[in-house]
Amino acid sequence: MIYQRVLVPVSGKNSGERASRALRHARTLCSGEIILLHVTEALPKLVGGAAHTELERSDAARGETLLAPLAEALKQDGVACRCIVACPPIPSSPWAMKKAWT
Repeated sequence: MIYQRVLVPVSGKNSGERASRALRHARTLCSGEIILLHVTEALPKLVGGAAHTELERSDAARGETLLAPLAEALKQDGVACRCIVACPPIPSSPWAMKKAWT
């Protein structure tokens, strides 16, 4: 096995078929931990306060639900895995967006 950790991004599109294929490939490359990552959509700046927090929680829960079956399959096969659901920051300008992701 080549790598100690492999990151597998999971978007939730295509009914998870692409994620399943990527996961099968990652298992051939990894002797350690597979990290499943889902990044939620950035929320518009128009939504704030408690509504913003609730939408973030809802998106995070959907991401966890999306990653759960993949993680369970890995655990059943004895493969170490970790799930990460990330919410991107809300940029105030294109410059701030570039700075936030670099």
